[in-house]
Amino acid sequence: MAKKKKQTIGYKYFASGHFVLCHGPIDAITKISFQEKDAYLNEENSNKTIYINKPSLFGGDEQSGGVQGNIELLFGHADQQKSSTLQRICAKISNAFGGLISAYRGVCSVVFDNVYIGTAPNMPDSKWRVKRIHTRHDGQTQWYDEKAEILPT
Repeated sequence: MAKKKKQTIGYKYFASGHFVLCHGPIDAITKISFQEKDAYLNEENSNKTIYINKPSLFGGDEQSGGVQGNIELLFGHADQQKSSTLQRICAKISNAFGGLISAYRGVCSVVFDNVYIGTAPNMPDSKWRVKRIHTRHDGQTQWYDEKAEILPT
């Protein structure tokens, strides 16, 4: 009796990278969506690493997979430090610049750290809702901050 060969049904794809979203600094990231599906709805107000746990967002392993992993949020303030995650990722690729990277001040960006992006070999479309009401483009507080944000009544 012959042994059956294991059949590969599909592949899982992972991504690491740095993505600039917009000019910074910003006040918050309020929503993250991939392929028109909400993946993260918490409002984050400072540089931090978040964990998205939606491995079935696109239908799971039987369809297109989902999104799962650590994403570092960088808001772009003038005193923003270099991303240790980005330094580690860049060091794996090349030491061409002796490990020197920018702190990416003045832009809002995110760093994917080996994030599961589904069963398709390309990055899923993403939308990031950011908020900048209380911070001017130069990082200072709005001139009349008490009235800057329109709150629901």
